[in-house]
Order: sequence, then structure tokens, then C-alpha cells
Amino acid sequence: MKRTLPTYATLLAMMLMVFAVSGCSDDDDDNPTNPNGPTDQFDVVATAGNTYFDDYNTVSGVGVNIPAQDFFLAYSADPNAFYVVDLRSSTDYANAHIDGAVQFGLGDLMNEIDNLPTDQMIVFTCYSGQTASYATAITNLIGTITGHEARNLKFGASGIMDLQYVRASGDYNYLGSNPNQFAAEMVTTAAPAKPTAGDFPTVTTDASSDLEILKARAQVAIDRWIDGSARWTGSDAANHDPATEMLVNYFSPAAYADGHLPDAYQYTPKSSILTTGALNTLPTDMPIGFYCYTGQTSAQVAAYLSMAGYDAKTVLYGVNRMCFDDTAINDVPWHGPENDYTSIMTGPAFASK
Repeated sequence: MKRTLPTYATLLAMMLMVFAVSGCSDDDDDNPTNPNGPTDQFDVVATAGNTYFDDYNTVSGVGVNIPAQDFFLAYSADPNAFYVVDLRSSTDYANAHIDGAVQFGLGDLMNEIDNLPTDQMIVFTCYSGQTASYATAITNLIGTITGHEARNLKFGASGIMDLQYVRASGDYNYLGSNPNQFAAEMVTTAAPAKPTAGDFPTVTTDASSDLEILKARAQVAIDRWIDGSARWTGSDAANHDPATEMLVNYFSPAAYADGHLPDAYQYTPKSSILTTGALNTLPTDMPIGFYCYTGQTSAQVAAYLSMAGYDAKTVLYGVNRMCFDDTAINDVPWHGPENDYTSIMTGPAFASK
């Protein structure tokens, strides 16, 4: 049967409509949008946290907090295997730093993250390992998608160079004026029962991909570090109000029994902060201060939990600034350089060496 002109016109119109619809579909796939606005994205951050902390000490066979001696030997043997980032001030970096290190501040991490290599081990260093640990966690959490792997140089510059070189002014003191200030406060009472399990925080961003969600939440965590809201001092921890603030001792149960601050809960490293562990027992409506031995591990926890929507804080320097000489509690005492590492250093401070 012969088709009339109107029939062909109708078919042509239908084909154009199909083409237009499919064209719009392709555009949407290339540029996804969320017409309903931001949704709860906690699971994206928690998935990265589970991946990272489940394998915290053994990623690539190298501990997350790498001691100066181990780093020195590995870096001396193959400096191209590492990408060192110095987070100290530009002045202190210029005076003395690891040869080959680049310098930028924590506030620039999200601007630099795409420039960081995925085929070298990134090693962050700062003055003491506090800020570098925070950066390490953020980079590794993003790295669960991008492939970045980062480590913290244990004790930072104070662990690999003499204290007079840590700052150009020569006045750095890791332990502070009274590292035993709260030794008398430590108790050996049994750990209180963890709070009743509840809801996880609600996390929202304007991002539309898992990677962009992690980057957006990383910036939130960075901002919290810079404005001080992700940090407690030892005094803050010792004088916390248990009615409105939660304090967490981030030790093993056996180490907790050796001594801890009153009213501190015991959460076991790695396992307790997984979603399959006790993460949902952490409150979403009050500050949570974590303390460990040196402040480096707790800084990593605070970075992750800040990204995940908690009001988490690291207690700076851990028990090293609270009861340094109590060897029963402080199993990881700070120490300066164990050997002469100046062969991998550069700067005016070492010009005469």
C-alpha cells in the first residue's frame, strides 16, 4: 500500500523526537546532575574510611607512620620512589628541609591533590607529625579512588633533624613546658560501656561523583584543622565536661587498663571506627576528642571523622604531652633523631656541615 505524505511526515517527526531524547540522555550521562538537590552522602565517606582503616598499618607493606630511620634508609637508597611534601612554613622549609621535598601548607592540599603522584609514595612531614598525619589520612581516603598512597614521617621534622633546625628561629620544643602535667590525673578504672548505637551523621555536598564528594568533605576537614575546631590540647582533654563532650582513649583494651584519663571511653584502633565496628556509638551531637600516644594516629582519625560529619578532635601530642615519663602508659615516647640524617637534608642550616 502506498504511504501518503502525512504518514512520512509523522514518521520523520517521531524519529526526530527519539533522536532528541537520546541526545539529551547522552548529555545527562556526561554531565550528571542532581535535580532533587544534595542527598545524604555519608556512605561514600564511610566506604573510603572502611577501606583505609581496615588496612591501616599494612598498606603496601609500609606503616602509615614511618619512622625517621626507616625513611632515611629507603630514601637514601631510592629517592625517586618518594614524593616528600613539607607542610611547615616557607621560612622554616627554606632554612632546612629534606632534599627534593616540595612545600605547601595544609590549606593548599585540595589545590595540589591532582598534582600529587600516584606512582610514588607521598610522605608528608611537618613540625611534629600532627598536621602531616591529618594530611596523610585525607590523601589516603581520596586515594581509595585515585590511587594516591601517603605516609606520615613519624614525629615530623623533630624526629629527623635536630630541634634547632625544625624552626628557622631555633626555638622548637616537641614536649612543651610540662609534659607530665596530667600524670596524676590518670586512673586505672574499668572502661565505661560505649554509648548506645544510634544513627550516623548526615553528610551533604553539591558534588555528583564519589571522588568529588570526598574532595568536598576533605575541604571541610581541612577548614576545621585550620580554624582549630578539629584540635584539643591535653588540658582540653583532661578538663572536658563528660555531660557535653566525649573523650576517647584510642588504645587497645590492655593499654587502656594501664592508665587513662577519667571518663575516657576505650575504642580499639582501626576496628572500632569501622561501620562494622562501633562507629555508630559515637555521638553526632557533641564534640568527640580522641587521644593516642603521640597525636599522630588520633589526627588521622579526626580527619576521617570530620569528613564523615562528626565533630571530632585530636588531642595534640597525645599522652606525650600529658604523662610523658609514665612508661606504663606512654609506650611510644617521642625522641629526636636517632642517627645523623643530614646527608638527605639541604638548606642554609646545613651549609657548614
